[in-house]
Amino acid sequence: MVCEKNEDVKHNFENGVEVYEENGYLMAKGTSLGADNGVGIAYLLAILDSDEVKHPKIEAIFTTQEETTMDGVRNIDASKLSASQVISFDNFSADDIWIGSASSKEWDSNLEMKLLQDTVPFVCYQLDLQNFLGGHSGMDIKDEKRGNPIKIVSELLKDETIFINNIWGGSAINVIPRNCTVIFSTPLANESNLIKSLQAKIALQKEKYPVGDIILEKVQNSNLPFDATSSQTLLHFISSFQNGALALDAKQNVVVSGNFATIETFENHINLKYAIRSNKEVIAQKFVSDVQSSIQKYGIQILKYEVWKGYEQSENNELIHICSKCYQEVMKKEPNILGVQACLECEFLNEKIPNLQYIALGTNIYGAHSTKEKVEIASIDTAWEILLKVLETI
Repeated sequence: MVCEKNEDVKHNFENGVEVYEENGYLMAKGTSLGADNGVGIAYLLAILDSDEVKHPKIEAIFTTQEETTMDGVRNIDASKLSASQVISFDNFSADDIWIGSASSKEWDSNLEMKLLQDTVPFVCYQLDLQNFLGGHSGMDIKDEKRGNPIKIVSELLKDETIFINNIWGGSAINVIPRNCTVIFSTPLANESNLIKSLQAKIALQKEKYPVGDIILEKVQNSNLPFDATSSQTLLHFISSFQNGALALDAKQNVVVSGNFATIETFENHINLKYAIRSNKEVIAQKFVSDVQSSIQKYGIQILKYEVWKGYEQSENNELIHICSKCYQEVMKKEPNILGVQACLECEFLNEKIPNLQYIALGTNIYGAHSTKEKVEIASIDTAWEILLKVLETI
């Protein structure tokens, strides 16, 4: 699971999460829930434990690190597997049958920063963007109301006379940031004009993203800030990154998206992580090229560039037909059959299993990868019923 917690919550994820039920949903107290993929594990264990469920021969696969390195599925010894039909539960929507996943281009980078040498009188401020919705960087990226605090900070401070002392925000490459904090200095003579400008910009951002908190306050800080060139280079690079849903298909599904994920200050550099996801590589090439051009323009040092392969398959295979038929029998309607912006394990399995037929069934999970995560209990029962019918049919 993605381990997210509210800043005021002390929690050790090695001890699990504290789950409660509310209005027909399961939720966790102050943390992410891990419904993806705790529900899938529960299904597999229930089937293996039952003497009543009718099913063909089953190979139950439990993988580790699916939300980070995918080392679990990378290192499966496929010689121990005989099945070519795979039913996954890494799906957030009970209305959908997922049959493919997005590719992801991920950058881990540094920007070298130079300290300011001027000795003019300065004042220091802290700008806090807190309690934004965050969420799954593939599944929730279309929701513009969530905002991205790192991107918003860049728009607020870009081209202002400020010198960054410290900046941090975001938590993981596959999570939409919920928070970003920046401490910055400005010459005392510029304070009045700057605050007037920032207050106007902040008011506009609050109208656009009423769910989040944006707080500007004066603070004491004795650390030397970074100089104007370094500060503005950072802010302009972040601003240049195209974030959110970047391209849609004819059904208005997101096929290309961007997520500026994390930022963290070190002694002489700032670390930046960001990603472009795609279900349509031809369309994505322009956006990837734009990122690479900005990297070169602003002198960003790439520490690691990683490509996660996507997976596409024809809808015309036996497993998809069976699942679609069983879905219609249970739900009394046709499912949406689609590839998604999520990065699933299917391409790694495709490389290991000849003639792979893959589908992902799911429950209704909202706010995945965030502390707002919840799963609809009724959809757990419904997906279970569909799964049993699929197994019996096979």
